Amino acid sequence: MSSSQNQPHVTSDIRCKLERLKSLRTKVDLEIKKERVAFLQQICPFINNWDKQLPNLREIFQPEEIEHLLTDALLSKSTETFIDFVTRTGYKDKPVIDQDGEPELRRTTPVHRAAKNSRRRCRIQSFFNLFEIYNRNSLHLLCQRSRDDDLAEIFFETSEEVKKPVLIDARQRSGKTPLHLAVINGHKNLLEFLLRKGANPQLGNDSGKTPLHLICMRPVTNELVDTFFKISKKVNQLMEINARDNRGDTPLHTALRSGEKIVTEFLLRNGADPNLTDDFGFTPLHIICRRVLDDGLMRLFFKVNDDIQQTVQIDAVDRSGRTPLQLAVANFLPGAVGVLLNRGADLSSFVFPTENYFGDLFLFWYDVDTFKLRLASSALSTLERLVQRYELKRSDVLTIMKFFNNYGLFEMAEDQDEELCWYNAPDFKIVAKHIKMNTSLSLYDLIQLRPKEAAKQFTYMDFFKFANSEFKWTYVPYRHQVTCSLHLCEKMSRGFFQRWALDPFMELIHYRLSTEICETILEKLTNQDLSKIANKDSNIGRQRSRNTTLYKHCIGLGDTNHEHELYKLRRMQRDTRTDESSGESNISGRGAVVLELETSTAIYCIYTASLLLLRCTVLEAVFRCGAKCTSCIYIYILDGGRSTSSAFSSSSTSKQARQARRVERARRAATQRMDKQTAAIAAAAATRPRGC
Repeated sequence: MSSSQNQPHVTSDIRCKLERLKSLRTKVDLEIKKERVAFLQQICPFINNWDKQLPNLREIFQPEEIEHLLTDALLSKSTETFIDFVTRTGYKDKPVIDQDGEPELRRTTPVHRAAKNSRRRCRIQSFFNLFEIYNRNSLHLLCQRSRDDDLAEIFFETSEEVKKPVLIDARQRSGKTPLHLAVINGHKNLLEFLLRKGANPQLGNDSGKTPLHLICMRPVTNELVDTFFKISKKVNQLMEINARDNRGDTPLHTALRSGEKIVTEFLLRNGADPNLTDDFGFTPLHIICRRVLDDGLMRLFFKVNDDIQQTVQIDAVDRSGRTPLQLAVANFLPGAVGVLLNRGADLSSFVFPTENYFGDLFLFWYDVDTFKLRLASSALSTLERLVQRYELKRSDVLTIMKFFNNYGLFEMAEDQDEELCWYNAPDFKIVAKHIKMNTSLSLYDLIQLRPKEAAKQFTYMDFFKFANSEFKWTYVPYRHQVTCSLHLCEKMSRGFFQRWALDPFMELIHYRLSTEICETILEKLTNQDLSKIANKDSNIGRQRSRNTTLYKHCIGLGDTNHEHELYKLRRMQRDTRTDESSGESNISGRGAVVLELETSTAIYCIYTASLLLLRCTVLEAVFRCGAKCTSCIYIYILDGGRSTSSAFSSSSTSKQARQARRVERARRAATQRMDKQTAAIAAAAATRPRGC
């Protein structure tokens, strides 16, 4: 019989098989395992030799149903028959795609179940057929699942028997090879197996990262790194320890950026160059100084380089012209600053970090509860190390003060009033007494101390260690954490702000008070007030005139009466300046200076000092005492202690005479009001809590 005569018979036979397969499928519930096993036994006899015009299984079964049948086939006598049949039909599993566009490799498939039973129940050919069905770079799947220790070995054995070579360096869409995946999962056995099978350790992914780069990106044991180097050497696979990725990072850059001390030491001792730069000009030392954690990594870096007698370029500059010391200061790394200074970092060309990058990396570590204290203590601890070898300039100090203001590191006076007794709240008080700040004092004891006393008992580093102690902060009641953090910021930094506000304040009052009295006055101000005084130093030149000195100490701006009084004083000042330009006035003065302070106690002290110690004539004083004991005072002072009437009596013009009379009336009214208000303001100031 010819082949043409046999064709109708073949077509008819295939049609019968297809109809029978569909018929049997409609009679079973493939959700039930027992029915699936029975179904496999029924179809195996006629699918065994079905090799022509094979059906499209997706038209008969759902993908989940085929997967269930393949799994059941592994555990039955029909293993070879059904798996081979599915393979012959050309059926391919369609994997679930994750958000990165890669197949979801965590899914458990019949391939993984076959691995557990392959030596006992699954023939080599059937096992390999499963890989073809689930074809999505099968070796990648093996390396992704770190618990399948024997699966890779079985896979290679299978491929050898069926004479299908394994592409050991095949890449995914992201460029990852099986070796990349084994490293990412920390699978030491697979790593060793792949290297022995000839995997190339020099290949990079789409980012240019080699397996060594990936090792440096994750916490690893010394054993994994040691295995990687030893096996590569044994199989004669050259290892480029200074290989660069697409942004110029070497493995050493990557290890330092990740803070991996074990890998860092291993790389340095095996020939990594400590002075290579990336595309941004960063050396490994720059990378250390760009971290926000001061965990001793720099000490380890120098120690290992000393051991191997390797020179490190301490003063290298990046593309922005910044040295490691500048970055360490900008990122508040007191330990790193100390090490660099001890190593001889060049201070002759040191430029203090500017405002645009001073502390900017801390934005990525924001913690609403502890961030402010951590930030302030880190900044001042770093500054403390720096000033041991470097003399701060006023511009440097102003940068720091602006930074405190930008990040809200000041404890505002109104906040103190609103949270007047927060530290005496029972839930906070009990906990604070059990949190030890040192061997003798608790957190509660620290809060009760005045800033001067606290400075004697605690250093900036003590605050720094406490701020970075997550364990201690967890015990502070949540509702008090921010308030407590700001209070400690204020107390810790008070000395810094007082020292740098002293000279500007003395200049504002023309050095007519002793240093001791000025220090007493400044003690009454908040850090924010002190910051304003220090920053006022740069504006004095624009506010000077030769006739009068105007001090404005103000809270509660916006009051119409206060603004009216200020307007009158400025009007008199302008008129006097106009007359002076014509040569008709001989009034002595130092110029106009405006201060905006927020502490009523400080306002009272400055006013009293001006009245009693400077022997100046007060022309106008306006007070406003509200519920929060805030005040608004305008003090118009003439130099030299000369009386107002005599100062203006020398004027021959009618305008100056009118001014003199107006001023004299204002002086008398102000004196009378002052007698009545002084006691009230002093009493209000005395009621402020001593612990705040």
